[in-house]
Amino acid sequence: MVKIKLIEEGSLERCTLITGFHGLGQVGYIAVRHIVKVLSPKRIGVILTKNLPPFITVENGKIILPFEVYKKDKFIIVLPHIQPYRRNMTSFMKGLVKWAIMSKIEQAVLIGGVDNQLKRSLEEVCCVLTETFKNNKGDLKLPYLNDWLFVAGPLALMLGFSEIYKFPAAAILAFAERYRPDPKAAAAVIETINRLFGLKVNTTELVEEAEKIEQEIETSLKQYKIQELEEGSRGMYI
Repeated sequence: MVKIKLIEEGSLERCTLITGFHGLGQVGYIAVRHIVKVLSPKRIGVILTKNLPPFITVENGKIILPFEVYKKDKFIIVLPHIQPYRRNMTSFMKGLVKWAIMSKIEQAVLIGGVDNQLKRSLEEVCCVLTETFKNNKGDLKLPYLNDWLFVAGPLALMLGFSEIYKFPAAAILAFAERYRPDPKAAAAVIETINRLFGLKVNTTELVEEAEKIEQEIETSLKQYKIQELEEGSRGMYI
């Protein structure tokens, strides 16, 4: 069971949902975390699951929960600080898509990474679009992901449920390093979203402090993995 608990009520109609996860190069998480940092949006809700991961952290004295929902102008930003457990992942992503539809959110922009060894053009990013997005919004003028390459994890599930339930969703995937966090790839995705969807997020810090951000993300992941083993749960998808 997945529930989006709103702390701040208000219309989400015609908003754009942005989210990303801990996939290849940590691109989705780095990008979404940076968007939240730069925009300073209001936290309007959290996502609750049956087996809520036993993690919190603190930033500037404020408790940060595993799955948070923010709003800034016409953007709804879902920030998953860790991955949903495998046993919850399908219901989590299905619930998020159905909530977006019920809330009359206009579209979703999903952020992820793809192995940079597969890069076939000068473009830094490629995309995957649901048919409803293509019909409603048209082509983004970006190269599509190579045929028969697999998208995996929560981003794949969210794209799949968006296709099934006819919800407009676009995945913007940066060509990224496979074995380490890649802030520069995250910056490339954000700049693409700035251009295509009217987001206004400066990426200078991501590029200039790439090494520091990589080390910070790697330290956090080690902490999560240690806690996961201590809890006896092997369900986290990293």
